[in-house]
Amino acid sequence: DYFREKPEPFYTLAHELYPGKFRPTITHSFISLLHKKGLLLKLFTQNIDCLEREAGVPGDKIVEAHGSFARQSCIDCKAPYPQEEIKEHIAAKTIPRCHECTGLVKPEIVFFGEALPRAFFDNRDLAEEGDLCIVMGTSLSVQPFASLPQLAQQGKPRILINQEVVGGLGSRPDDV
Repeated sequence: DYFREKPEPFYTLAHELYPGKFRPTITHSFISLLHKKGLLLKLFTQNIDCLEREAGVPGDKIVEAHGSFARQSCIDCKAPYPQEEIKEHIAAKTIPRCHECTGLVKPEIVFFGEALPRAFFDNRDLAEEGDLCIVMGTSLSVQPFASLPQLAQQGKPRILINQEVVGGLGSRPDDV
């Protein structure tokens, strides 16, 4: 609701966060390497920055649970909006309008109070199919994303690479 009334603060923030200002880390490269070796079933991420894509992980291997800057659309009629045009608007801190209905356009990022993308729910059962679950850099404090490691089958290792223990990891004999 706030975005509809005052989209300017979001576009000021988007100017700072828009892809291209940051580089993928060695961790992003590791995930890309897993893909290139045919070992990545699916990457679930809460990040919106598209750094996984920039590192070489293809979009069909990524579930962006909180959306991302990869796509944008009208918040009213849902018409897609050209990537190059939104890039220009974000650089100029101006507000893009839909070419179809003149509604507000925003990247398909999940705002507080919005539902997660359908792709999250359509793919979350894949966590049961993996041979290994790697959890990295998360607090696992927001549901339903936080429940993903619990979906890994008993007897399948779960590895936590993090600053702190989260999400009940360490409770199974094969947790690392």
